[in-house]
Amino acid sequence: MFFYSSFFKTLCLGFLLVLIIVLNTVLYAQNPKEGQDMKRLNDSAWHYLDIDLDSAQYFAKKGLLSNIPKTPYQISIAHNALGTYFQRTSKYDSATYHFSKSLEIRKRLADTIPLINVYLNLGSLYYDQGNPIQAIDTLEKAVILLNTQPYQGDSLTIKSSVLNMLGVIYMETGRLSEAFEALSKSYQLRTHNGSDLDLAKSALNFGHLHELIHDYKTARKLYQFALHTYNDYGYTFKAAKCYKSLADIYMAEANYSQARQYYNRAKNIFLQEDDKQEVAGTYSSLGYLEEATGNFEEAFQDQQTALSIYSKIDDRDGMTESYNHLGQLAIKQNDLTQAIEYLTKAEGLAQQLSSAYLLTNVYDGLAKAYGQQQNYRQAFAYKMKSEKVYKKHALDLQQLVNERYQRELAEQKQQILSEKLNKEKAITRSQTLQLYILYLVGGAMLLLFFISWVNFKQKARLQKAKEKEQQRQQEINQLMQDQKVHKMDALIEGQQSERIRIAQDIHDRLGSLLSVLKIHFGEVTQQFKSIQ
Repeated sequence: MFFYSSFFKTLCLGFLLVLIIVLNTVLYAQNPKEGQDMKRLNDSAWHYLDIDLDSAQYFAKKGLLSNIPKTPYQISIAHNALGTYFQRTSKYDSATYHFSKSLEIRKRLADTIPLINVYLNLGSLYYDQGNPIQAIDTLEKAVILLNTQPYQGDSLTIKSSVLNMLGVIYMETGRLSEAFEALSKSYQLRTHNGSDLDLAKSALNFGHLHELIHDYKTARKLYQFALHTYNDYGYTFKAAKCYKSLADIYMAEANYSQARQYYNRAKNIFLQEDDKQEVAGTYSSLGYLEEATGNFEEAFQDQQTALSIYSKIDDRDGMTESYNHLGQLAIKQNDLTQAIEYLTKAEGLAQQLSSAYLLTNVYDGLAKAYGQQQNYRQAFAYKMKSEKVYKKHALDLQQLVNERYQRELAEQKQQILSEKLNKEKAITRSQTLQLYILYLVGGAMLLLFFISWVNFKQKARLQKAKEKEQQRQQEINQLMQDQKVHKMDALIEGQQSERIRIAQDIHDRLGSLLSVLKIHFGEVTQQFKSIQ
Protein backbone atom coordinates (compact mmCIF):
# COMPACT_ATOMS: atom_id res chain seq x y z
CA MET A 1 0.00 0.00 0.00
CA PHE A 2 2.83 2.34 0.86
CA PHE A 3 4.52 1.50 -2.48
CA TYR A 4 1.44 2.44 -4.51
CA SER A 5 0.99 5.68 -2.53
CA SER A 6 4.61 6.76 -3.17
CA PHE A 7 4.34 5.88 -6.85
CA PHE A 8 1.15 7.93 -7.22
CA LYS A 9 2.75 10.95 -5.49
CA THR A 10 5.81 10.72 -7.77
CA LEU A 11 3.57 10.48 -10.84
CA CYS A 12 1.58 13.55 -9.77
CA LEU A 13 4.75 15.56 -9.12
CA GLY A 14 6.13 14.58 -12.52
CA PHE A 15 2.90 15.56 -14.25
CA LEU A 16 2.89 18.88 -12.39
CA LEU A 17 6.48 19.56 -13.44
CA VAL A 18 5.68 18.84 -17.10
CA LEU A 19 2.61 21.11 -16.88
CA ILE A 20 4.71 23.95 -15.45
CA ILE A 21 7.27 23.57 -18.27
CA VAL A 22 4.54 23.59 -20.93
CA LEU A 23 2.80 26.62 -19.43
CA ASN A 24 6.10 28.46 -19.18
CA THR A 25 6.82 27.69 -22.84
CA VAL A 26 3.39 28.90 -23.93
CA LEU A 27 3.61 32.07 -21.89
CA TYR A 28 7.07 32.77 -23.26
CA ALA A 29 5.83 32.24 -26.79
CA GLN A 30 2.97 34.66 -26.15
CA ASN A 31 5.16 37.23 -24.46
CA PRO A 32 4.12 40.58 -25.98
CA LYS A 33 7.67 41.86 -25.75
CA GLU A 34 8.91 39.28 -28.24
CA GLY A 35 8.93 40.68 -31.80
CA GLN A 36 8.71 44.28 -30.63
CA ASP A 37 12.15 45.09 -32.09
CA MET A 38 11.08 43.72 -35.47
CA LYS A 39 7.81 45.64 -35.28
CA ARG A 40 9.68 48.89 -34.64
CA LEU A 41 11.94 48.26 -37.62
CA ASN A 42 8.95 47.52 -39.88
CA ASP A 43 7.10 50.60 -38.65
CA SER A 44 10.17 52.73 -39.34
CA ALA A 45 10.57 51.24 -42.82
CA TRP A 46 6.98 52.02 -43.79
CA HIS A 47 7.19 55.46 -42.21
CA TYR A 48 10.25 56.41 -44.26
CA LEU A 49 8.81 55.08 -47.55
CA ASP A 50 6.99 58.40 -47.96
CA ILE A 51 9.92 60.48 -46.65
CA ASP A 52 13.32 58.93 -47.35
CA LEU A 53 13.51 55.79 -49.49
CA ASP A 54 17.09 54.94 -48.49
CA SER A 55 16.18 55.00 -44.80
CA ALA A 56 13.16 52.80 -45.53
CA GLN A 57 15.41 50.26 -47.28
CA TYR A 58 17.87 50.32 -44.35
CA PHE A 59 15.24 49.53 -41.70
CA ALA A 60 13.53 46.82 -43.80
CA LYS A 61 16.84 45.08 -44.59
CA LYS A 62 17.98 45.32 -40.98
CA GLY A 63 14.79 43.60 -39.88
CA LEU A 64 15.20 40.76 -42.37
CA LEU A 65 18.93 40.17 -41.89
CA SER A 66 19.24 40.59 -38.11
CA ASN A 67 18.86 37.72 -35.64
CA ILE A 68 16.15 39.39 -33.59
CA PRO A 69 12.99 37.31 -32.94
CA LYS A 70 10.41 37.74 -35.69
CA THR A 71 7.17 36.11 -36.77
CA PRO A 72 6.46 34.97 -40.36
CA TYR A 73 3.94 37.78 -40.72
CA GLN A 74 6.53 40.37 -39.67
CA ILE A 75 8.95 38.92 -42.23
CA SER A 76 6.28 39.33 -44.93
CA ILE A 77 5.79 42.97 -43.87
CA ALA A 78 9.52 43.62 -44.31
CA HIS A 79 9.44 41.97 -47.77
CA ASN A 80 6.49 44.19 -48.70
CA ALA A 81 8.38 47.28 -47.59
CA LEU A 82 11.43 46.31 -49.67
CA GLY A 83 9.20 45.46 -52.63
CA THR A 84 7.61 48.90 -52.40
CA TYR A 85 11.06 50.52 -52.14
CA PHE A 86 12.34 48.76 -55.27
CA GLN A 87 9.09 49.51 -57.12
CA ARG A 88 9.41 53.22 -56.39
CA THR A 89 13.04 53.18 -57.49
CA SER A 90 12.02 51.36 -60.73
CA LYS A 91 14.00 48.20 -59.82
CA TYR A 92 11.16 45.96 -60.83
CA ASP A 93 12.95 42.59 -60.71
CA SER A 94 13.93 43.12 -57.07
CA ALA A 95 10.43 44.37 -56.29
CA THR A 96 8.92 41.25 -57.87
CA TYR A 97 11.24 39.03 -55.78
CA HIS A 98 10.24 40.60 -52.45
CA PHE A 99 6.52 40.77 -53.22
CA SER A 100 6.63 37.10 -54.29
CA LYS A 101 8.37 36.16 -51.02
CA SER A 102 5.68 37.99 -49.07
CA LEU A 103 3.00 36.24 -51.14
CA GLU A 104 4.47 32.79 -50.34
CA ILE A 105 4.49 33.51 -46.61
CA ARG A 106 0.95 34.85 -46.52
CA LYS A 107 -0.40 31.94 -48.53
CA ARG A 108 1.00 29.63 -45.84
CA LEU A 109 -0.52 31.79 -43.10
CA ALA A 110 -3.93 31.60 -44.84
CA ASP A 111 -4.82 35.13 -43.71
CA THR A 112 -7.01 36.53 -46.49
CA ILE A 113 -6.79 40.31 -46.01
CA PRO A 114 -2.95 40.45 -45.82
CA LEU A 115 -2.83 38.11 -48.83
CA ILE A 116 -5.08 40.45 -50.80
CA ASN A 117 -2.77 43.31 -49.89
CA VAL A 118 0.16 41.51 -51.56
CA TYR A 119 -1.95 40.91 -54.67
CA LEU A 120 -2.65 44.66 -54.72
CA ASN A 121 1.09 45.41 -54.51
CA LEU A 122 1.88 42.94 -57.30
CA GLY A 123 -0.89 44.35 -59.49
CA SER A 124 0.50 47.84 -59.02
CA LEU A 125 4.00 46.56 -59.84
CA TYR A 126 2.89 44.83 -63.05
CA TYR A 127 1.10 48.02 -64.07
CA ASP A 128 4.26 50.08 -63.52
CA GLN A 129 6.20 47.52 -65.57
CA GLY A 130 3.86 48.09 -68.50
CA ASN A 131 2.17 44.69 -68.14
CA PRO A 132 -1.52 45.62 -67.73
CA ILE A 133 -2.87 42.15 -68.58
CA GLN A 134 -0.94 40.48 -65.75
CA ALA A 135 -1.86 43.38 -63.46
CA ILE A 136 -5.56 42.86 -64.20
CA ASP A 137 -5.31 39.09 -63.65
CA THR A 138 -3.60 39.64 -60.30
CA LEU A 139 -6.06 42.27 -59.11
CA GLU A 140 -9.04 40.19 -60.20
CA LYS A 141 -7.73 37.39 -57.95
CA ALA A 142 -7.83 39.91 -55.13
CA VAL A 143 -11.44 40.81 -55.99
CA ILE A 144 -12.44 37.11 -55.92
CA LEU A 145 -10.89 36.74 -52.45
CA LEU A 146 -12.55 39.95 -51.28
CA ASN A 147 -15.97 38.60 -52.23
CA THR A 148 -15.48 35.88 -49.58
CA GLN A 149 -14.89 38.44 -46.82
CA PRO A 150 -17.44 40.20 -44.57
CA TYR A 151 -18.55 43.56 -45.95
CA GLN A 152 -16.93 45.61 -43.18
CA GLY A 153 -13.73 47.00 -41.67
CA ASP A 154 -10.41 46.26 -43.39
CA SER A 155 -12.26 44.40 -46.15
CA LEU A 156 -13.94 47.63 -47.30
CA THR A 157 -10.71 49.63 -47.14
CA ILE A 158 -8.65 47.25 -49.24
CA LYS A 159 -11.56 46.55 -51.61
CA SER A 160 -11.79 50.24 -52.46
CA SER A 161 -8.02 50.28 -53.13
CA VAL A 162 -8.15 47.20 -55.37
CA LEU A 163 -11.14 48.54 -57.34
CA ASN A 164 -9.46 51.93 -57.70
CA MET A 165 -6.29 50.36 -59.13
CA LEU A 166 -8.26 47.96 -61.31
CA GLY A 167 -10.39 50.81 -62.66
CA VAL A 168 -7.30 52.79 -63.67
CA ILE A 169 -5.88 49.83 -65.62
CA TYR A 170 -9.23 49.04 -67.24
CA MET A 171 -9.44 52.67 -68.33
CA GLU A 172 -5.97 52.70 -69.87
CA THR A 173 -6.59 49.42 -71.72
CA GLY A 174 -9.85 50.70 -73.22
CA ARG A 175 -12.20 48.58 -71.09
CA LEU A 176 -14.24 51.63 -70.22
CA SER A 177 -17.43 49.97 -68.99
CA GLU A 178 -15.47 47.86 -66.52
CA ALA A 179 -13.40 50.91 -65.58
CA PHE A 180 -16.54 52.94 -64.84
CA GLU A 181 -17.99 50.15 -62.71
CA ALA A 182 -14.77 49.64 -60.71
CA LEU A 183 -14.02 53.34 -60.17
CA SER A 184 -17.64 54.10 -59.33
CA LYS A 185 -17.71 51.36 -56.67
CA SER A 186 -14.38 52.52 -55.25
CA TYR A 187 -15.61 56.12 -55.08
CA GLN A 188 -18.85 55.08 -53.38
CA LEU A 189 -17.05 52.86 -50.85
CA ARG A 190 -14.66 55.65 -49.93
CA THR A 191 -17.47 58.19 -49.75
CA HIS A 192 -19.13 56.20 -46.97
CA ASN A 193 -16.19 54.40 -45.34
CA GLY A 194 -12.83 55.81 -46.43
CA SER A 195 -10.67 58.70 -45.33
CA ASP A 196 -10.68 62.10 -47.06
CA LEU A 197 -7.34 61.35 -48.71
CA ASP A 198 -8.51 57.98 -50.07
CA LEU A 199 -11.67 59.63 -51.39
CA ALA A 200 -9.57 62.33 -53.08
CA LYS A 201 -7.50 59.62 -54.80
CA SER A 202 -10.63 57.92 -56.13
CA ALA A 203 -12.06 61.29 -57.19
CA LEU A 204 -8.90 62.04 -59.18
CA ASN A 205 -9.01 58.73 -61.06
CA PHE A 206 -12.77 58.91 -61.56
CA GLY A 207 -12.25 62.40 -62.94
CA HIS A 208 -9.80 61.00 -65.51
CA LEU A 209 -12.49 58.62 -66.75
CA HIS A 210 -15.07 61.40 -67.04
CA GLU A 211 -12.49 63.47 -68.88
CA LEU A 212 -11.94 60.58 -71.28
CA ILE A 213 -15.64 60.45 -72.18
CA HIS A 214 -15.66 64.27 -72.52
CA ASP A 215 -17.73 64.89 -69.40
CA TYR A 216 -15.55 67.86 -68.47
CA LYS A 217 -18.01 69.36 -65.99
CA THR A 218 -18.00 66.27 -63.77
CA ALA A 219 -14.27 65.79 -64.25
CA ARG A 220 -13.53 69.38 -63.17
CA LYS A 221 -15.75 68.97 -60.10
CA LEU A 222 -13.92 65.80 -59.06
CA TYR A 223 -10.48 67.33 -59.68
CA GLN A 224 -11.33 70.43 -57.66
CA PHE A 225 -12.57 68.31 -54.76
CA ALA A 226 -9.31 66.33 -54.79
CA LEU A 227 -7.24 69.53 -55.05
CA HIS A 228 -8.96 71.16 -52.06
CA THR A 229 -8.55 68.00 -49.99
CA TYR A 230 -4.84 67.66 -50.73
CA ASN A 231 -4.23 71.36 -50.07
CA ASP A 232 -6.09 71.11 -46.75
CA TYR A 233 -3.83 68.24 -45.68
CA GLY A 234 -0.66 69.88 -47.02
CA TYR A 235 -0.01 67.23 -49.70
CA THR A 236 1.60 69.52 -52.28
CA PHE A 237 2.76 66.68 -54.54
CA LYS A 238 -0.72 65.20 -54.86
CA ALA A 239 -2.14 68.69 -55.27
CA ALA A 240 0.26 69.11 -58.21
CA LYS A 241 -1.35 66.10 -59.90
CA CYS A 242 -4.70 67.83 -59.53
CA TYR A 243 -3.26 71.02 -61.07
CA LYS A 244 -2.07 68.95 -64.02
CA SER A 245 -5.45 67.25 -64.42
CA LEU A 246 -7.27 70.58 -64.30
CA ALA A 247 -4.82 71.90 -66.89
CA ASP A 248 -5.81 68.96 -69.13
CA ILE A 249 -9.45 70.06 -68.83
CA TYR A 250 -8.60 73.66 -69.74
CA MET A 251 -6.51 72.31 -72.62
CA ALA A 252 -9.49 70.32 -73.95
CA GLU A 253 -11.65 73.45 -73.67
CA ALA A 254 -8.99 75.49 -75.56
CA ASN A 255 -8.39 77.72 -72.54
CA TYR A 256 -4.64 77.69 -73.21
CA SER A 257 -3.56 80.48 -70.87
CA GLN A 258 -5.23 78.83 -67.89
CA ALA A 259 -3.86 75.44 -68.97
CA ARG A 260 -0.30 76.81 -69.22
CA GLN A 261 -0.59 78.36 -65.76
CA TYR A 262 -1.70 75.08 -64.17
CA TYR A 263 0.88 72.98 -66.09
CA ASN A 264 3.72 75.23 -64.94
CA ARG A 265 2.47 75.22 -61.37
CA ALA A 266 2.40 71.41 -61.41
CA LYS A 267 5.81 71.16 -63.10
CA ASN A 268 7.50 73.34 -60.49
CA ILE A 269 6.19 71.16 -57.67
CA PHE A 270 7.23 67.96 -59.46
CA LEU A 271 10.73 69.36 -60.00
CA GLN A 272 10.99 70.22 -56.30
CA GLU A 273 9.88 66.69 -55.38
CA ASP A 274 12.25 65.24 -58.02
CA ASP A 275 9.52 62.96 -59.40
CA LYS A 276 10.87 62.16 -62.85
CA GLN A 277 7.75 60.45 -64.14
CA GLU A 278 5.48 63.38 -63.32
CA VAL A 279 8.03 65.89 -64.62
CA ALA A 280 8.16 63.99 -67.91
CA GLY A 281 4.36 63.83 -68.08
CA THR A 282 4.06 67.57 -67.56
CA TYR A 283 6.67 68.31 -70.25
CA SER A 284 4.71 66.03 -72.59
CA SER A 285 1.48 67.93 -71.85
CA LEU A 286 3.26 71.25 -72.41
CA GLY A 287 4.39 69.87 -75.76
CA TYR A 288 0.76 69.37 -76.79
CA LEU A 289 -0.05 72.86 -75.52
CA GLU A 290 2.75 74.43 -77.59
CA GLU A 291 1.53 72.52 -80.64
CA ALA A 292 -2.01 73.79 -80.11
CA THR A 293 -0.74 77.37 -79.97
CA GLY A 294 1.40 76.88 -83.11
CA ASN A 295 4.82 76.76 -81.40
CA PHE A 296 6.13 73.58 -83.06
CA GLU A 297 9.76 74.02 -82.09
CA GLU A 298 8.88 74.45 -78.41
CA ALA A 299 6.48 71.51 -78.69
CA PHE A 300 9.21 69.29 -80.20
CA GLN A 301 11.68 70.37 -77.53
CA ASP A 302 9.27 69.73 -74.63
CA GLN A 303 8.35 66.30 -76.01
CA GLN A 304 12.02 65.36 -76.51
CA THR A 305 12.66 66.30 -72.89
CA ALA A 306 9.75 64.12 -71.81
CA LEU A 307 10.97 61.18 -73.95
CA SER A 308 14.47 61.44 -72.50
CA ILE A 309 13.14 61.23 -68.94
CA TYR A 310 10.69 58.43 -69.78
CA SER A 311 13.52 56.40 -71.34
CA LYS A 312 15.71 56.79 -68.24
CA ILE A 313 13.00 55.46 -65.94
CA ASP A 314 11.75 52.87 -68.48
CA ASP A 315 8.19 54.24 -68.52
CA ARG A 316 6.83 52.53 -71.61
CA ASP A 317 3.45 54.17 -71.50
CA GLY A 318 5.08 57.60 -71.41
CA MET A 319 7.57 56.63 -74.12
CA THR A 320 4.69 55.52 -76.35
CA GLU A 321 2.91 58.83 -75.86
CA SER A 322 6.07 60.84 -76.59
CA TYR A 323 7.04 58.82 -79.68
CA ASN A 324 3.50 59.20 -81.00
CA HIS A 325 3.47 62.96 -80.49
CA LEU A 326 6.94 63.40 -81.97
CA GLY A 327 5.78 61.46 -85.01
CA GLN A 328 2.71 63.65 -85.37
CA LEU A 329 4.86 66.79 -85.07
CA ALA A 330 7.28 65.44 -87.70
CA ILE A 331 4.37 64.89 -90.10
CA LYS A 332 3.28 68.50 -89.65
CA GLN A 333 6.86 69.60 -90.36
CA ASN A 334 6.88 67.27 -93.42
CA ASP A 335 9.75 65.15 -92.03
CA LEU A 336 8.06 61.87 -93.05
CA THR A 337 11.03 59.54 -92.56
CA GLN A 338 11.51 60.79 -89.00
CA ALA A 339 7.76 60.61 -88.45
CA ILE A 340 7.55 56.95 -89.54
CA GLU A 341 10.54 56.10 -87.32
CA TYR A 342 8.93 57.67 -84.26
CA LEU A 343 5.50 56.21 -84.98
CA THR A 344 6.84 52.71 -85.62
CA LYS A 345 8.50 52.76 -82.19
CA ALA A 346 5.23 54.01 -80.71
CA GLU A 347 3.33 51.20 -82.47
CA GLY A 348 5.48 48.48 -80.93
CA LEU A 349 5.09 49.90 -77.44
CA ALA A 350 1.34 50.56 -77.83
CA GLN A 351 0.75 46.95 -78.89
CA GLN A 352 2.51 45.75 -75.74
CA LEU A 353 0.39 48.07 -73.61
CA SER A 354 -2.88 47.17 -75.37
CA SER A 355 -3.83 50.86 -75.35
CA ALA A 356 -6.70 51.40 -77.78
CA TYR A 357 -6.43 55.18 -77.63
CA LEU A 358 -2.70 55.23 -78.41
CA LEU A 359 -2.98 52.56 -81.09
CA THR A 360 -5.67 54.53 -82.91
CA ASN A 361 -3.54 57.69 -82.93
CA VAL A 362 -0.39 55.81 -83.96
CA TYR A 363 -2.16 53.97 -86.80
CA ASP A 364 -3.70 57.23 -88.02
CA GLY A 365 -0.29 58.89 -87.96
CA LEU A 366 1.38 56.04 -89.87
CA ALA A 367 -1.44 55.99 -92.44
CA LYS A 368 -1.02 59.73 -92.96
CA ALA A 369 2.79 59.52 -93.21
CA TYR A 370 2.74 56.63 -95.71
CA GLY A 371 -0.01 58.39 -97.66
CA GLN A 372 2.12 61.52 -98.01
CA GLN A 373 4.98 59.26 -99.17
CA GLN A 374 2.51 57.86 -101.73
CA ASN A 375 2.86 54.38 -100.21
CA TYR A 376 -0.87 53.86 -100.43
CA ARG A 377 -0.81 50.16 -99.70
CA GLN A 378 0.78 50.71 -96.29
CA ALA A 379 -1.39 53.76 -95.72
CA PHE A 380 -4.55 51.74 -96.43
CA ALA A 381 -3.42 48.88 -94.17
CA TYR A 382 -2.82 51.22 -91.24
CA LYS A 383 -6.08 53.04 -91.92
CA MET A 384 -7.95 49.72 -91.67
CA LYS A 385 -6.14 48.92 -88.41
CA SER A 386 -7.08 52.31 -87.08
CA GLU A 387 -10.72 51.88 -88.07
CA LYS A 388 -10.88 48.47 -86.42
CA VAL A 389 -9.43 49.68 -83.14
CA TYR A 390 -11.44 52.89 -83.25
CA LYS A 391 -14.74 51.07 -83.82
CA LYS A 392 -14.09 48.81 -80.88
CA HIS A 393 -13.03 51.76 -78.74
CA ALA A 394 -16.01 53.83 -79.93
CA LEU A 395 -18.33 50.91 -79.23
CA ASP A 396 -16.97 50.61 -75.70
CA LEU A 397 -17.22 54.37 -75.29
CA GLN A 398 -20.80 54.43 -76.58
CA GLN A 399 -21.67 51.50 -74.36
CA LEU A 400 -20.24 53.38 -71.39
CA VAL A 401 -22.18 56.53 -72.31
CA ASN A 402 -25.37 54.48 -72.73
CA GLU A 403 -24.78 52.70 -69.45
CA ARG A 404 -24.15 56.01 -67.77
CA TYR A 405 -27.33 57.45 -69.31
CA GLN A 406 -29.33 54.41 -68.22
CA ARG A 407 -27.79 54.62 -64.77
CA GLU A 408 -28.59 58.33 -64.46
CA LEU A 409 -32.11 57.69 -65.76
CA ALA A 410 -32.56 54.88 -63.25
CA GLU A 411 -31.18 57.13 -60.51
CA GLN A 412 -33.62 59.91 -61.49
CA LYS A 413 -36.51 57.44 -61.51
CA GLN A 414 -35.35 56.12 -58.19
CA GLN A 415 -35.08 59.67 -56.86
CA ILE A 416 -38.61 60.50 -58.05
CA LEU A 417 -39.90 57.26 -56.58
CA SER A 418 -38.05 57.96 -53.34
CA GLU A 419 -39.51 61.48 -53.17
CA LYS A 420 -42.97 60.06 -53.82
CA LEU A 421 -42.48 57.41 -51.18
CA ASN A 422 -41.14 60.02 -48.78
CA LYS A 423 -44.20 62.21 -49.38
CA GLU A 424 -46.49 59.21 -48.88
CA LYS A 425 -44.58 58.32 -45.74
CA ALA A 426 -44.87 61.93 -44.55
CA ILE A 427 -48.64 61.91 -45.19
CA THR A 428 -48.95 58.53 -43.50
CA ARG A 429 -46.90 59.78 -40.57
CA SER A 430 -49.10 62.91 -40.37
CA GLN A 431 -52.29 60.85 -40.49
CA THR A 432 -50.89 58.41 -37.98
CA LEU A 433 -49.88 61.31 -35.75
CA GLN A 434 -53.37 62.81 -36.01
CA LEU A 435 -54.87 59.42 -35.22
CA TYR A 436 -52.54 59.06 -32.26
CA ILE A 437 -53.55 62.54 -31.09
CA LEU A 438 -57.24 61.60 -31.39
CA TYR A 439 -56.57 58.39 -29.51
CA LEU A 440 -54.65 60.36 -26.92
CA VAL A 441 -57.41 62.97 -26.52
CA GLY A 442 -60.08 60.27 -26.42
CA GLY A 443 -58.06 58.31 -23.94
CA ALA A 444 -57.51 61.42 -21.84
CA MET A 445 -61.25 62.15 -21.86
CA LEU A 446 -62.06 58.57 -20.94
CA LEU A 447 -59.47 58.72 -18.21
CA LEU A 448 -60.91 62.03 -16.95
CA PHE A 449 -64.42 60.56 -17.03
CA PHE A 450 -63.24 57.47 -15.22
CA ILE A 451 -61.42 59.55 -12.60
CA SER A 452 -64.52 61.76 -12.17
CA TRP A 453 -66.76 58.71 -11.88
CA VAL A 454 -64.42 57.08 -9.39
CA ASN A 455 -64.27 60.36 -7.44
CA PHE A 456 -68.06 60.62 -7.47
CA LYS A 457 -68.45 57.04 -6.34
CA GLN A 458 -65.85 57.62 -3.67
CA LYS A 459 -67.65 60.71 -2.42
CA ALA A 460 -70.97 58.80 -2.48
CA ARG A 461 -69.39 55.96 -0.53
CA LEU A 462 -67.91 58.44 1.93
CA GLN A 463 -71.29 60.22 2.30
CA LYS A 464 -73.06 56.92 2.79
CA ALA A 465 -70.45 55.82 5.26
CA LYS A 466 -70.80 59.15 7.06
CA GLU A 467 -74.57 58.76 7.23
CA LYS A 468 -74.19 55.22 8.48
CA GLU A 469 -71.71 56.43 11.03
CA GLN A 470 -74.11 59.17 12.15
CA GLN A 471 -76.96 56.65 12.32
CA ARG A 472 -74.77 54.25 14.24
CA GLN A 473 -73.76 57.08 16.57
CA GLN A 474 -77.40 57.98 17.07
CA GLU A 475 -78.21 54.36 17.78
CA ILE A 476 -75.33 54.23 20.20
CA ASN A 477 -76.52 57.43 21.85
CA GLN A 478 -80.08 56.09 21.98
CA LEU A 479 -78.79 52.86 23.35
CA MET A 480 -76.78 54.74 25.90
CA GLN A 481 -79.89 56.79 26.79
CA ASP A 482 -81.92 53.62 27.05
CA GLN A 483 -79.24 52.08 29.17
CA LYS A 484 -79.27 55.16 31.43
CA VAL A 485 -83.07 54.95 31.74
CA HIS A 486 -82.89 51.25 32.50
CA LYS A 487 -80.18 51.94 34.99
CA MET A 488 -82.31 54.66 36.68
CA ASP A 489 -85.34 52.40 36.70
CA ALA A 490 -83.27 49.61 38.10
CA LEU A 491 -81.78 51.99 40.64
CA ILE A 492 -85.18 53.33 41.59
CA GLU A 493 -86.60 49.81 41.75
CA GLY A 494 -83.63 48.79 43.80
CA GLN A 495 -84.05 51.73 46.10
CA GLN A 496 -87.80 51.06 46.33
CA SER A 497 -87.15 47.45 47.08
CA GLU A 498 -84.57 48.49 49.62
CA ARG A 499 -87.02 50.91 51.19
CA ILE A 500 -89.69 48.26 51.26
CA ARG A 501 -87.21 45.83 52.75
CA ILE A 502 -86.12 48.40 55.32
CA ALA A 503 -89.73 49.29 56.05
CA GLN A 504 -90.57 45.62 56.35
CA ASP A 505 -87.60 45.18 58.64
CA ILE A 506 -88.66 48.18 60.69
CA HIS A 507 -92.22 46.85 60.72
CA ASP A 508 -91.04 43.46 61.77
CA ARG A 509 -88.78 44.95 64.42
CA LEU A 510 -91.54 47.23 65.65
CA GLY A 511 -93.92 44.29 65.70
CA SER A 512 -91.41 42.30 67.68
CA LEU A 513 -90.78 45.23 69.95
CA LEU A 514 -94.47 45.79 70.41
CA SER A 515 -94.92 42.12 71.17
CA VAL A 516 -92.13 42.30 73.67
CA LEU A 517 -93.57 45.46 75.11
CA LYS A 518 -97.00 43.85 75.16
CA ILE A 519 -95.62 40.88 76.95
CA HIS A 520 -93.60 43.09 79.24
CA PHE A 521 -96.60 45.30 79.94
CA GLY A 522 -98.60 42.15 80.49
CA GLU A 523 -96.13 40.96 83.05
CA VAL A 524 -96.01 44.39 84.64
CA THR A 525 -99.80 44.41 84.78
CA GLN A 526 -99.87 40.99 86.39
CA GLN A 527 -97.26 42.05 88.88
CA PHE A 528 -99.13 45.20 89.54
CA LYS A 529 -102.33 43.26 90.06
CA SER A 530 -100.59 40.88 92.27
CA ILE A 531 -99.28 43.65 94.35
CA GLN A 532 -102.60 45.05 94.79
